[in-house]
Amino acid sequence: MPDYRFVIVAREKSLLNLAVPDNVTSYTNLALSKTMNALQNAKIAVVPLKTNRTPCGHVTIVAGMHLGKAQVVTQSEGVANYIEDGRTRVYARAGDATDLKTQMTPLLDDDVLRSGIASHALRFA
Repeated sequence: MPDYRFVIVAREKSLLNLAVPDNVTSYTNLALSKTMNALQNAKIAVVPLKTNRTPCGHVTIVAGMHLGKAQVVTQSEGVANYIEDGRTRVYARAGDATDLKTQMTPLLDDDVLRSGIASHALRFA
């Protein structure tokens, strides 16, 4: 998605052997305060997981909801209780980069959709 600017916050091992495109800034092993600052300044948040059983992302998802961020999150067992798809955030299929892009694009481009999901997420939080 070269027309968009992205910031990745991840563990160093998650980025091993990956070529980071010019439109992406990556940070590894950030302190929680710096991670939350990146989340606060993001247009949307994206929490992609390898599988639908990966037990990660809860802190980021709940923090994003408290910050009123629209989010695209991998549909997984561990987050089902937090989320109403299309209302408090948008699901993407695990391991499916095409679906992730498909779910992200409307939130990045549609201010009304993004704002509606963000406000529902904040109320839920």
